[in-house]
Amino acid sequence: MVIEEIDKIVGMFNDLMKEIAAVLETLKKEDIGDILEKEPELLKRLFDIGEGMDNLPKMIKDGIDIINESMEAFTRRYDELKQAVDEAGELGINFELSDVPIGFYLEMKEGKISIGLGELEEPTLMIKAEMPTIIKLLTGELDGMEAFISEKIAIEGSAGEAMKILPLQEFMKQLRG
Repeated sequence: MVIEEIDKIVGMFNDLMKEIAAVLETLKKEDIGDILEKEPELLKRLFDIGEGMDNLPKMIKDGIDIINESMEAFTRRYDELKQAVDEAGELGINFELSDVPIGFYLEMKEGKISIGLGELEEPTLMIKAEMPTIIKLLTGELDGMEAFISEKIAIEGSAGEAMKILPLQEFMKQLRG
């Protein structure tokens, strides 16, 4: 039941994002002053959108909390993930997104995996890429070595430390089926 609800929401969200992208592209192509002159209600509508987003920070926080709780449950349930996390030791990765003005991090320590918005003060690694590439990397859809060799990602830090995330990636790939 929950999976069907999530699938429905994901579909609606993806459709909405496509519509928003199309509207934003139109706004970029035309002079905003001309548009506002022709359609003075546009400014009010843009403010309406902003007001409707007041729950967004809580939704993002709740989503991150669910991901972290899921990773904790997976670590308890799957020995191969627990082993990968234990073998990684302490590892902090800041992700710099080249297409979105926001960053996030992944941290492994004390046998746990967590993510969060912002950045770690002293990361072990910095990985730079576009958001879709990072998501594919974290979900195991994109192999880390291939991504690095093909220059889809840039890594700052020790190659040995970067290799520590490969077992986590392999686990996520297997989990996806």
